[in-house]
Amino acid sequence: MDASIASQNFSNAPHAFLRSQPKPSKSFVTIETPLCDYYSGCFIENITIRPSSEAVQAFLKASGIRPINNVVDVTNFVLLEQGQPLHAFDADRIKGSLCVRTAREGEHLKTLDGIKRTLPSEAVVVADGEKVLSLAGIMGGEESGISEQASKIFIECAHFDADNIRVVSQKTNLSSDSAYRFERFVDKTRAPSALVRAIELLRETCPNLKITFFTESGSCAVAMRAVRVRLEKIRCLIGFEVEEKTFCDALEALGFRLKTVESGVWDIAVPSWRRDVSLEADFAEEFIRFFGTDRIPSNVPGGIACELTDAPEYTLRLKHAEILSNAGFYECYTDSLSPKVWYEGFLSSEQLSALTLEKPLSEEHACLRFSLIPGLVGALSENRNRGNRTERLFETGRIFKVNAKGQLCECFATAFVVCPSRERTWKAGEGCDFYRAQTLVQALIAAGGVTPSAVLAAGKDVSPLWQDDYGGTIGRWEQRGFEVNLGYLNLNFTQRWFKEEAVLAAECFWLPERIRIPSFKTFQPYAETPTVTKDLALWVPKETLCETVRQTLVKSLKKLTKHPVEVRDVHVFDVFEDVKNDRKSFAFALTFGASTGTLKDEQVHPIFEGLQQQIEKQGVYRVRDGS
Repeated sequence: MDASIASQNFSNAPHAFLRSQPKPSKSFVTIETPLCDYYSGCFIENITIRPSSEAVQAFLKASGIRPINNVVDVTNFVLLEQGQPLHAFDADRIKGSLCVRTAREGEHLKTLDGIKRTLPSEAVVVADGEKVLSLAGIMGGEESGISEQASKIFIECAHFDADNIRVVSQKTNLSSDSAYRFERFVDKTRAPSALVRAIELLRETCPNLKITFFTESGSCAVAMRAVRVRLEKIRCLIGFEVEEKTFCDALEALGFRLKTVESGVWDIAVPSWRRDVSLEADFAEEFIRFFGTDRIPSNVPGGIACELTDAPEYTLRLKHAEILSNAGFYECYTDSLSPKVWYEGFLSSEQLSALTLEKPLSEEHACLRFSLIPGLVGALSENRNRGNRTERLFETGRIFKVNAKGQLCECFATAFVVCPSRERTWKAGEGCDFYRAQTLVQALIAAGGVTPSAVLAAGKDVSPLWQDDYGGTIGRWEQRGFEVNLGYLNLNFTQRWFKEEAVLAAECFWLPERIRIPSFKTFQPYAETPTVTKDLALWVPKETLCETVRQTLVKSLKKLTKHPVEVRDVHVFDVFEDVKNDRKSFAFALTFGASTGTLKDEQVHPIFEGLQQQIEKQGVYRVRDGS
């Protein structure tokens, strides 16, 4: 390298330095595919292949990479340090100029790992006039690799399409650190810096290196993105007040540039390397990360949150747990993902396909669970194998069913299993046969708001998990919103866990929106004084629910009544639908009482009149006057 060049600190202006180098006499690189939008490189002479410096080797070893030689180590070092993949070719093995294109039909490449691969048609390759040199962005070819005798090299620094790299890497079953970076994100604006950094590191082991020429195709520039951000929205997202200056100073310290549109509103320029920032919520996250979560002021929220007791599914879960616990069952929790082999042969191919995960983490977690039963049987078997005397287990949770259209539906389910006792005792304990299990099932159904009037009888029209003539069904979940299966499990299914015993089981499941928790009436003493009842009929929009109107009346009456008058009851006694005018009428009976003394009509009449006036004033409902 020339002394004048060696004395420069050209990392301060890498692109300017590279463009000041000699250019090739004729075009050295041609790009023929839009899957590569930038390609650059340096042809370097006076290279001596030798070990890297101790610092570079130590860095690579600490990163889990084996040092090879100074040229290869430099490309790996820059990849780890700056996130920009580089590739070095032995220049003496390049015949003519380079072309970046997609692979042609039947082309092969023997990669650096020694495997000859057939290249898919969408693969981007770097080729010379005779052959393919590398699988672009993934791995170089063995024929153009750096040999011990290399004295001239060409260092490539380019940018390739991330989606294409991902697809080709999967199709060729070839992964590399370079592909890993390209698949996620590489900021191509840093390509000149990475190339200059590589030259600087090479100069440590090859002080006389000479840049023969620098070539460049495409552009490494990236259009600056701008996101409009409102301080009001940021305050809403982070949950506390923040000053404009504090917010602006934090973002500018993180490399963002703010242009004020108006007070509290900015157009924020996003650096090219922050592709992950595109929403106002992203800027709120960036600010919190800089500001520090330990500095967020504490504030106790007010108001009443929604209680779990308001959720029908939660209430039903508690009721079912109480019923089965009192019957001697132990509750357990199993995995919501199951092995696919559990259902093969018992479910149709369409059902199994709908339940199977596209990319499961393991064979043990390949399917959404179709039922709670398999997990319970597995838990029962494991308890027995470990010497536990547990014979009765139950579980409540979500399962997944496939409807007639092939769509997945999530259901709430409760299931229990019973296995014959192995305990040796002089007096047998109370068993759990089919009829006792049916009694438990009827209690579970009643807790879900369904009258258990149907008798569960054995039959052949049951789920494949149940033994023919030893299982029964009540309801159909798609039509009625709930279904119950009870009986002995299919012996072919249970033999993977139990070789001889027959397992009695039951499962009840509901569509969550169809769960109705029954309300229990409580005793109320008769009123000691007579009550006054007023009838009120209202016209309401057709889609309005009766309970919505009733609650509105109750709230209004509570505001209008004063001691000693009190509202005892508001209930609907007539519903009339006016199809012609697309409306309907609700008739309510309003019952008033008095906490002390005898209630008179004169006390109720002003309240009733005030209620009608209030309804007319609001304009949502209209008092029905016979029209």
